[in-house]
Order: sequence, then C-alpha cells, then structure tokens
Amino acid sequence: MDVDFAVIIQGESRYVELLKSAFKGYNTIFSTWEGEESKYSSDDKVIYNSLPRGEFGEYIFGPSNLNLQKISTINGLLLAKQLGFKKALKIRSDLIPSNSSDFLNLLNNDHLNFLCWHGHEVYPNCSGYLVDFLMSGNIDDLLNIWDIEDMSWCVVPEIFLTSNIINKYKDINNINYILNNITEANDLFWIKNNKNLSSFNKQWIYSLTKEHLKSDYLKFL
Repeated sequence: MDVDFAVIIQGESRYVELLKSAFKGYNTIFSTWEGEESKYSSDDKVIYNSLPRGEFGEYIFGPSNLNLQKISTINGLLLAKQLGFKKALKIRSDLIPSNSSDFLNLLNNDHLNFLCWHGHEVYPNCSGYLVDFLMSGNIDDLLNIWDIEDMSWCVVPEIFLTSNIINKYKDINNINYILNNITEANDLFWIKNNKNLSSFNKQWIYSLTKEHLKSDYLKFL
C-alpha cells in the first residue's frame, strides 16, 4: 500500500460497510453529510459536511447536485492533505470494486486519471465531457480543478469540470483513461444503476479520445 495515497469516498452513507470491506487495508476517508454519524465507528476517518444553504436557509444543491459533489470532494481532499497524503482517488459512494487491489493498479498517479470521455451531445455540437464518477492524481491538482466558482451557465456538472481541467491542468495530454482496462477481474459495480462499469466498454458513446481537450472546448455554448 502506498503510504502517500488515500481513497476518498464522497457522498451518501448508504453502503458504508460494503465500502469498508472493499477498501480494507487502504487509507480510506469518507466525506459525507451531517446526520449520518451513526453509520461510522470511532476508528473511521470521516468528515461530516454541512449541506449548502442560501441566504434564506434554502438548500442550494446546484445543477445535478454539483454543489454536493464539490463540497464533499474538496473537503475530503483537504482532510487527506492535512493527514499528510500526497495523492488520492476520489470515488462516489455507490461504486464498489470487485477487487480493490487490481482496480487501484489501473491508476497512474503521476498523472490525472479518469474513467473515460463520454461523447454525449448534451448540447447541439457538444463534443461530450470527462466522466466524473471517479478521478485520481496529485491532491493539489485535484483541489485546483475542483475550484469551480461560477456554476450558473450550464446544467451539466461534467461540463463545468471538463472546462476547468482544460484550463487548469498542466498535463492535459497525459490524462490516464482506465475504462478500456476494466474487466470482470478489476470491475466497479455501480449500485445505483445495477451495472458493472466494464459494461461501458460495449457502448459506442464512450471513448478514450483526447482530441476534444482544447481551449475552445466550450464553443458549442
């Protein structure tokens, strides 16, 4: 186990015991929400985040809950950095690895790692976006790309993130895409949709292209 590396599980606490078992032996941090304390023990490393509220006390979750993802991801990364870790995997809390060791071996943490590019024309002439289910790399790089301020111009959170990565990540051409190397032996089961991520290999809409990671990415808007 890399002593500089942490696994940050962000989101709701529905599958805590499954995740603890799956990532047993790894430096694991949960970044979840206030009110979910009963799901954890005193031995767990957990940060309980406040749900974001507006001026009048209303919840402000952002487009497709982007505020929730941003808060839990950033605060999990900050805790990992505070604890002395240099690199991290950020993964959503409803993805369960079939073999965590084999899955983590897919990552090249000298660079940024993503599942894949999704060629989804969510807007006319949109080239798609980087899939945000998971990502890993240097913690400072991850914090930088999650420093997203203005979220008013688009309803698709992955587009915010993809634009920020293009603008802020210096090694954009060295992103490591892992989808093509995911098999039954190192799979991730997506509980929400009852499917393995390896099944995405058979969907033509997913690809590992780098041709769209350019400064004019947002020209479709």
